[in-house]
Amino acid sequence: MPLPASIQLRNGVALPTVGLGTFKASGQELVTAVQAALAVGIRHIDTAEIYKNQEQIMQGIRAAGVPRSE
Repeated sequence: MPLPASIQLRNGVALPTVGLGTFKASGQELVTAVQAALAVGIRHIDTAEIYKNQEQIMQGIRAAGVPRSE
């Protein structure tokens, strides 16, 4: 059985089943990983304040040019 593209949450939001994990990722490697993930259509990026890598994730998103609405 193929993996569904998304899972419907109770609040109606569709959460993509495939995403980019960012735990322990940092620096330019993370910026590049976020750009690459977005380039191939991944729209679920795991983030948590405790990871302390929001700045690099933001840089990757901005560099990819993908609108926040996606």
